[in-house]
Amino acid sequence: MSDAEFRLFESVVRCARSYVEFGTGGSTCLAASLVEGSVISVDSSQEWLDQVAQACATRPGWTQPRLIHADIGPVGEWGRPTDPSTEERWPRYHEAPWSIPGTESADLYMVDGRFRVACAMQVLLRCRWDALLVMHDFSSRKGYHPVRHVAREIAIAEDLSVFQRRPDFNLEKARALLVHHAYDPG
Repeated sequence: MSDAEFRLFESVVRCARSYVEFGTGGSTCLAASLVEGSVISVDSSQEWLDQVAQACATRPGWTQPRLIHADIGPVGEWGRPTDPSTEERWPRYHEAPWSIPGTESADLYMVDGRFRVACAMQVLLRCRWDALLVMHDFSSRKGYHPVRHVAREIAIAEDLSVFQRRPDFNLEKARALLVHHAYDPG
């Protein structure tokens, strides 16, 4: 993240009471240091989750995040699936946190991993009406722009965008986008 992106992200994390993210890393550590409620994070790489768990465990006073491994099969760089024969498992990534109590009542969601449009649709279909959704690398990746059909950008810093569900939220459009992007690791 650039400095401007980090400042915006930190400002919304500071206001969060509970946090859920797709794509584990530095954002997880920041949330663990600032959010007093639950911090839940999904990633497709168990090795990466182990590294983040170790980093958070050494910090006294931090919330210990609940780290979820979404087993989508073998993954390569940045947790991207590498074996098309495991495609039927790929939706596990954006479905992973929803069975955990508190996931749907979080007030801040971060999407910065795989299957970004599908993750965003899962959030928008399940979250509180006033929840915020943060997406990294949004402006520069046109493949993510369908999110604008059902969410409105309320803050932007370079390639980091903060969204809220549109007042005229179209449930059927969001469901269709989820189906269309469910297997797109992006």
